[in-house]
Amino acid sequence: MKTHNPGTLFYLFVFFFAVYGLTCSVLNMNLFDVSIMRSEVLEAIFARFDLNVPAGSGVIGVDGRDYSWFGLGSVLLYLPFYALAKISAIPPILVLSTLNPIVSAATAAMVCYFCSSMGYTRRSSVYVSLFYGLATMACYYSKDPGDHSFETFFILLSTLSMYKFIKSKQTSRLLLSGLALGIAGLIRPTSFMLTLPLMLMLTVSSAKENGLSRCYKFVVQCAAILFFSLLPFLCVFLWYNNYRFGSVFESGYSLIASRAGVSLFSDTSLVTGLLGLLVSPGKGFFYYSPIALLFFVSFKSFWRKHLELGVCFLSTIVIYILFFAKYLYWHGDWAWGPRFLFVLTPFLVIPIVDIFESKLWLHNNSARKAVLVLFLASLAIQTVSVSVNAYRYFMFIQTEKNVRFTVDKGDGAPPVKEPVIETYFNWRLSPILVQAGLLYRIMLKMFTADNIAPFSSTEEISGTNRLLLTNCLDFWWHHIYAMNGNWLILLVVPFLILIALIAAYKIKNNLHEHPVLTPANY
Repeated sequence: MKTHNPGTLFYLFVFFFAVYGLTCSVLNMNLFDVSIMRSEVLEAIFARFDLNVPAGSGVIGVDGRDYSWFGLGSVLLYLPFYALAKISAIPPILVLSTLNPIVSAATAAMVCYFCSSMGYTRRSSVYVSLFYGLATMACYYSKDPGDHSFETFFILLSTLSMYKFIKSKQTSRLLLSGLALGIAGLIRPTSFMLTLPLMLMLTVSSAKENGLSRCYKFVVQCAAILFFSLLPFLCVFLWYNNYRFGSVFESGYSLIASRAGVSLFSDTSLVTGLLGLLVSPGKGFFYYSPIALLFFVSFKSFWRKHLELGVCFLSTIVIYILFFAKYLYWHGDWAWGPRFLFVLTPFLVIPIVDIFESKLWLHNNSARKAVLVLFLASLAIQTVSVSVNAYRYFMFIQTEKNVRFTVDKGDGAPPVKEPVIETYFNWRLSPILVQAGLLYRIMLKMFTADNIAPFSSTEEISGTNRLLLTNCLDFWWHHIYAMNGNWLILLVVPFLILIALIAAYKIKNNLHEHPVLTPANY
């Protein structure tokens, strides 16, 4: 039974875009290094058809000029919007700050589509979409100006397209999977690691249909098609490396580390990284997205029903966790939560769909209440995450908690500043708890703050009490109100809430258009 329809997906997109539109921030575009570097590269392309950034702001390349150390993918995705803003004389920051909410809303809708493509009911698919979009780090990363929301969208699209190819055997689906993976790889090179899980999914599915001994020819053919669809993106990636740093294998990160005298993969313990990413109060994944704990309840049943997807999801999760656990900067600071693992969120949340069509859910009221409590707890954490600027935490622990920061710095490379490793394992310094306290402070003075400086380097810690990010909610409309005191801008809040409520009403009505499948007739 086909359970998805374009109307439901459209209203889901509108709902999430309205929610993310309420919480997005323009401050982030001027604070985060990735957005600053992206803007510099965009300006270089638009103004002088070049790729270098101002001297002293990037990594010195093979020709003695400075270059961004981030991928080219998001620059290319942002370029037409940046050009449109320039041509129309609209401040680029206003246009570019809307792209992450759009992509994040589309990803949440795609989660629903993915679930329904597996045969789950529309109701169950919508529930999981709401879990993903409202109760995980997707809330925060809809406003983060980095590359992670784009990476997640294209990784999920690649996985979905491969799954659709397995079911339909349409070559266009396989090509789309490679296209999406190639774009993700240009955004963040680690995305190319998904190639192995995709091939495992293809092999498992083919072996189920034709037997292990007869599936190799088909898998090799598909691998060749996938490789050739990836080849143009690999060529651009290798060319960009060579153009900047004189080697196809140098993307900038290892160059920064070597100039600072550290090693990216031998100067940290795998155990420390694993504990930090999974259970530490500072960066433990499940503290930031508690709803994902339901993965451990649902995955066994999900695995039995969808073996090929189970293998793909689990291998993706394991590969990413092991890779970044060994990475020197596994915490990914300065950021909210374990940002390197955010891309795994859909793979941890989608299997939860199986719970909603299980006997446990249909006949156990206590189980439904437990899921609701977990959802509300997750929602509360996301509220904290979007309400206070993530940089505020690091300024607070430095100025008020006297936490020591280390700095890795070498000639011709930007410094890497981070809290000492013990910070991540100290419950008193948990970003979730600290930011909850900071949110309380802001709420007390949010309509009375004055003498605010709109932007300032986070190094200027002596004046933090005057900064916009310490005196107002990290929402664009509250930024504007705090700067000029114009109450009219606050009217956008009920307007966006109204749009979200209308979309939610439409989604609710669509859920009643078809009967809900039960485990008996699924």
